[in-house]
Amino acid sequence: ACRPCSFERSTEGMKTVWDNLFEQGLIYLGEWHTHPNGSRDYSITDLEAMRSIASSADVHIIKPLLIIIAINVDKQSGIKLFHLDNNQLIKLEQN
Repeated sequence: ACRPCSFERSTEGMKTVWDNLFEQGLIYLGEWHTHPNGSRDYSITDLEAMRSIASSADVHIIKPLLIIIAINVDKQSGIKLFHLDNNQLIKLEQN
């Protein structure tokens, strides 16, 4: 379900797509999403999702990336990049 202030993540029907990409040599690095009319900071939902991804037996990455793009009034207002380390999201420095 998707509403202006929420998004329900689902992977239904994606296994075949991911298997095909893996066979082509592509690997999963992490997630990205927008925060419409919001901040570039992660929410507790974002943190829990990244923890779940890192602990999944189907995902072979222990430090997934998370990119959050803040969009306000039809324009990008900023991007933050994080990686999961010791169950915490750590902001990566941008030069």
